[in-house]
Amino acid sequence: MEKPVEHHCLPRSAQTCSLCGESISPPVYCETCGEEISPPHVCAPRPLPHVCPPQPAPGRCLDCGQLLPVKQYCETCGEEITPSHHCSAAPATHVHRADPVHVCPSMKLQRCPSCKELLPGKQFCTKCGMEITPPHICRSEPAPHACPPHLLMPRHCSHCGDPLPRSKYCVQCGAEITPTHVCDDRA
Repeated sequence: MEKPVEHHCLPRSAQTCSLCGESISPPVYCETCGEEISPPHVCAPRPLPHVCPPQPAPGRCLDCGQLLPVKQYCETCGEEITPSHHCSAAPATHVHRADPVHVCPSMKLQRCPSCKELLPGKQFCTKCGMEITPPHICRSEPAPHACPPHLLMPRHCSHCGDPLPRSKYCVQCGAEITPTHVCDDRA
């Protein structure tokens, strides 16, 4: 009797996506027909890369000599929210007004026209006010896998008539690992 051949998959090294740098999972194969059924890799959205323009050095107050506040921007709406300078050289009778409380305007979230998912809320750089909202990437649903029907129908040995073992494939590399059929010696 023949000894069945053992199947050993070669180890696969992890690959990275050339666009987003994330690790891509190794391919997966159907154990019935050997077709690759790996889910597609979808890059995760990232904020837009930007470099803040050079900011001028903060000036000094002409009365007290202290540095004036550095400009700041709201990360939700991009509006300037730099705190005001409270001069220490102001007369004792001067009452400093508190900075107004910043309230972001309400912005309705939009939906993607193709996948109908909510688009990410806008984000802004707190140093320069530039919009750095991550881009939206539609996530497509993979089509359900169905093996061709001819692979599922039982087959019989042409010599002895016994049913042949179902075709089987490795789920890691797609190689056929169907057990070999040995005819019964019927006389």
